[in-house]
Amino acid sequence: MCFPVLIHDQNDNPMPNTTVRLIFGPQAEESLYWCPGQSHPVVEEMTDESSVAHFCIHLGGCYRGDVDDIVLFARCFLNGCP
Repeated sequence: MCFPVLIHDQNDNPMPNTTVRLIFGPQAEESLYWCPGQSHPVVEEMTDESSVAHFCIHLGGCYRGDVDDIVLFARCFLNGCP
């Protein structure tokens, strides 16, 4: 699963060369089949000159069906915070 994350500051200015950290919550961590070598629950990328961080999350392609009513989510932080 690949997706871009566009980062701008509160004044809508681009933020190139910024570390973007996704932290997957416990529900996602326990419910997804992570491919070998894929870091988790923390995944980091840097924004490019257009202020876009490009993420590719490598999963095994299956959602664990034995877990009911799970909300999958990740939190996004900039420049190492928290």
